[in-house]
Amino acid sequence: MSYNDDARIKIAFDKLNSKENNTPEPVHNIPSQFFHITDKIIDKINDDKYLIKITFREFLAYATPIVFNRILDEDKINELYTSIVEGYDIPFTIDCIYDPNSSAHEKNIKIINGNHRHGAISKYITEHDKHFDCNYKVYVWIYVVEDSESANLLKSVSLYKKINNSLPFMEPIIVDINVMAFLDKLCKVKRFKGKAILSNQCETSRQPRVNKKELYNLLNTSKEILESFVSKYSSNKSNLIITDDISNKFIDNVIEINHRLSLKGINNLYNDNQLAQNKGYYEQAVEIGFFLNLKKSNYPKEIWIKYLCNPSDI
Repeated sequence: MSYNDDARIKIAFDKLNSKENNTPEPVHNIPSQFFHITDKIIDKINDDKYLIKITFREFLAYATPIVFNRILDEDKINELYTSIVEGYDIPFTIDCIYDPNSSAHEKNIKIINGNHRHGAISKYITEHDKHFDCNYKVYVWIYVVEDSESANLLKSVSLYKKINNSLPFMEPIIVDINVMAFLDKLCKVKRFKGKAILSNQCETSRQPRVNKKELYNLLNTSKEILESFVSKYSSNKSNLIITDDISNKFIDNVIEINHRLSLKGINNLYNDNQLAQNKGYYEQAVEIGFFLNLKKSNYPKEIWIKYLCNPSDI
């Protein structure tokens, strides 16, 4: 199967833009109704692969580079931009993943082949479409992958390599660490859930318990530590991908840190001037078996997170 079926695309393009096609085009490219990707399908291989045709502005509104990507070449973007300015004689064809599970604040079309074209389109619209009268379209091969940037990220990478002729990555894949992938895993730990990790709407919880939002803020401000952790335990040091093995190792290391803190005893957890007023919090930590949010101790959460890669050093 060819992933760049130029003949089929050209036939579809000629047909849709021929004089026989009497479907009226809107004056501008702002959709008159809410955007539905199924309304844009012009060819369908199966439920997981199909071809859509959308306007430049729709493409910019609903598509974004996938979380991993190579560094872009500005000269290539400018070259493609020039080809649009000169008449856009050869319409762009781009490969994307459609992720129906993307959250409401995310774009659910993820570009896996065509980011330079995306950059060129963005530059063209920015500089030439102040009046919203651009009629140019782009063809997008759509591959449906649920949870494409989290649980099924490896599937997305595999598809990326296949579409790009199985070429190896020459540069590291740039991955924005998915904090929620770690947080959700941690909140599902049976011995922590509900008993030590709470899910109320408050910014903080009474120690030694911790609020889910507190943990999110901790992980979100510790992305460099998480990146080091993922890099340490990745089989491919260039692909910082959160696999099931890595997320399980994350849980193992957090549990190990909690265990080692529990062995230190109150005299090693607190300085003399903090011991008396924090004895009650320590006793509660002993009762619920959770030592990861003793705020005035020598190992509050902002400190123990630094030992994530090497729990035995704590």
